[in-house]
Amino acid sequence: MRFQRALATLMVLALLTIAIPVVTQADSANDSAISITDSRGVTTNLTGPAAHVASFGAFATNTLVDIDMLGSAVIFDATSEFNKSAIPEMQGLPADMFITVSSANKDAVVQKMLDLVDDGAWNKTTDVIFGYGYSYLSPTWIELEGLGFKVITFYPNSYDGIVQVVKDIETVMGADHELSDWMGFVKDYIADTLSLNGIDEESEFVTALYASYSSDILKLGNNGSVTVDFINYAGGLNVAQDVNKTVPTYTADFTAILQLSPEYVLLDGYYSGTADDFSDMIMDDSITVYKLNKSWNSYCPDATEGLWTIACLFYPEHFEGEVPVEGQPVIGPISITDSRGVTTNLTGPATHVAAFGAFATNTLVDIGMLDKAAIFDASSEFNKSAIPEMQGMPADSFVTVSSSNKDMVVQTMLDLVDDGKWNKSSDVVLGYGYSYLSTVWTDLEDYGFNVVTFYPNSYDGIVQVVEDIETLTGANHSVSAHMTFVKEYIAQTLEDNGIDNDTERVTAIYASYSSETLKIGNNGSVTVDFINYAGGLNLGEDPEKTVPTYTADFSAILQLDPEFVLLDGYYAGSAEEFKAMIGNDDITVYKLNKSWNSYCPDATEGLWAVACLFYPDYFEGELPADWGNDDGDGEVDNTMIYAVVGIVVIVVAIAAVFLMRRKD
Repeated sequence: MRFQRALATLMVLALLTIAIPVVTQADSANDSAISITDSRGVTTNLTGPAAHVASFGAFATNTLVDIDMLGSAVIFDATSEFNKSAIPEMQGLPADMFITVSSANKDAVVQKMLDLVDDGAWNKTTDVIFGYGYSYLSPTWIELEGLGFKVITFYPNSYDGIVQVVKDIETVMGADHELSDWMGFVKDYIADTLSLNGIDEESEFVTALYASYSSDILKLGNNGSVTVDFINYAGGLNVAQDVNKTVPTYTADFTAILQLSPEYVLLDGYYSGTADDFSDMIMDDSITVYKLNKSWNSYCPDATEGLWTIACLFYPEHFEGEVPVEGQPVIGPISITDSRGVTTNLTGPATHVAAFGAFATNTLVDIGMLDKAAIFDASSEFNKSAIPEMQGMPADSFVTVSSSNKDMVVQTMLDLVDDGKWNKSSDVVLGYGYSYLSTVWTDLEDYGFNVVTFYPNSYDGIVQVVEDIETLTGANHSVSAHMTFVKEYIAQTLEDNGIDNDTERVTAIYASYSSETLKIGNNGSVTVDFINYAGGLNLGEDPEKTVPTYTADFSAILQLDPEFVLLDGYYAGSAEEFKAMIGNDDITVYKLNKSWNSYCPDATEGLWAVACLFYPDYFEGELPADWGNDDGDGEVDNTMIYAVVGIVVIVVAIAAVFLMRRKD
């Protein structure tokens, strides 16, 4: 019994070793030492992320909400109360969770923090106070630091400064930098879009100024402020900037606005009146007054919403809708050269497309742009394509695209134009690049339609098809990027495991069989790429042949003697039936899915399936999503490492117990 109890104990410890990373936030990089220098120049050092924080400012509370770390806050400044901040998550919180942080209330703040320590809700060594860097609060921070509390203050005067505030709070909390990175991305996205659309010189920028007005004093924004950054980063020219002045804002009267004559006035959110009230005081209806949201200048991620809103205000033809997400392509002129060598130029993404091929329909589904399709080829019908999203589509949504049905295809497209469902200048027909369809595409182009054809002969070619359709529809490139990632992930995994030369690779061939004709894959095809990119050695390759496939008989397969045969998905029989014709039970025959070779993201599923077939020790389950759960800091999640350690502990435990048993 003694050795059984010892075995049980050690195995439990080993299982805990495996389990800990699964339930612990921030496994690796986030547990390292942290050093933050604040707006006062004071450096705070931590051995790891703070367990608790005091959120002494609505900016910090807003940021904690956005990075999903609000649960770490044990006390808030009174400005975070719902009736003052309008932060939804603050609604219903008890009054004793808030305290007024001011120079006059310094003693109460200090006592509140000491009470938290006494109650075991605060650890002076590990926990952190977030606060404003205003000079009038410095006695409060100094007194707290004199009692051993850690204080980090923030006082940014730029958009980039707010991004850094968010990044610093993410760091202190052990969060990834996804949010701060996104804030930087939106700024770059706006700049890239303006540049791509030729708005890259002052003469092409809209003109604007920032104004505040209180106690009968008008101030204009000079430079060195977040609100002026909104103008500059949104592609505006700040006409109020005065190089002779060194202050962020300066006093003026309303005649100054008339003299500067901006197209837009960005009005401070704390102005007590409305934009119309302020506009009346300017007395120039040609100047658009836009009142800012107060939270956009509050040192939190709301600043990005403000920047995007101003960009949409200045350039509605280029910016609209939701704030862009990372990976979203810049919207501007589009130029695509298709499989025929024909180049299509657009001023922006197509509003509508014709999906003349199930490959295009499948891709539109996967990139989230199916609603842009105004018409489909009959091959996309559910009973032919098995695409779930096609089920229940009305019959008039489909047309047979073929050389013999050319006139009907053209008439269908002309009817869409007449019905206001198609714009010849901006919308695009997506189709196969097969030569027999060339007359259909030529006729459509003669009528002024944009046609882009696709005819890839490689896995990378299919990735390019998906990327081109993403570009044409204005989708982000996340799907095409993932397709490339999976290919690279497989290659890296094989290399890491020493499978990096022909002698270590599994052997395989690609075969098709129809009309009693057997063909073997040579090179220059997607299916052969499946073999190569999945770490196989294509025994069917013949350097003396220049065609992608060549005819052979079944004795050729026996002579090549591959470990695997990838069977064309269009073969009418089963893998077992084909294997019977080979006459060698040692050869594994695997029938491919037809959609894996159909110029759409399904190709990646095919590549992954073949990799799992060839190397089940290294590949299994769902498609990989990213490089080992990278946490955004270049560090890889240690869950797998801990799992391996746990397994080693189990093995050691068993060995130790058996040694103990032998001694008994």
